[in-house]
Amino acid sequence: MKYTNKYHLPQWEEDDRIMRTDFNNAMAALEDGLSTAQSAADRAYSPEKRPYTIGSYAGNGETSTVKIGFRPRFLIVSAQFLTVANSYPTNVIVAAPGLLTSVLTFLEDGFSIRADSGSRPQMNEPGKTYHYIAFQ
Repeated sequence: MKYTNKYHLPQWEEDDRIMRTDFNNAMAALEDGLSTAQSAADRAYSPEKRPYTIGSYAGNGETSTVKIGFRPRFLIVSAQFLTVANSYPTNVIVAAPGLLTSVLTFLEDGFSIRADSGSRPQMNEPGKTYHYIAFQ
């Protein structure tokens, strides 16, 4: 009898005698593999543990540190300042490794964003609220 390379499952040949123990061992290996895969999937995502977080911070005109519990792989920050003529997001910043901005720094447990009067868009003006979505 031959066995598969990855999971050592039996591969019977035409003249092999199929033994109950071989069959039961193969089924037990499949059960273990499926259980392990299901456990990994359950740990990877649940409504309580999403691969992203959504939040907001209040601009302070200096540097804001936003703690989210992980280093983001991708981040979108926006602000919507409603006026009579404009109800669209007026400030949006997108950041990721290799797509960074001069005002944003990724931290091990979140990010920091500083006010910089010379950069556009402004993402930390005092008295304004900014919203973000950060992906793990």
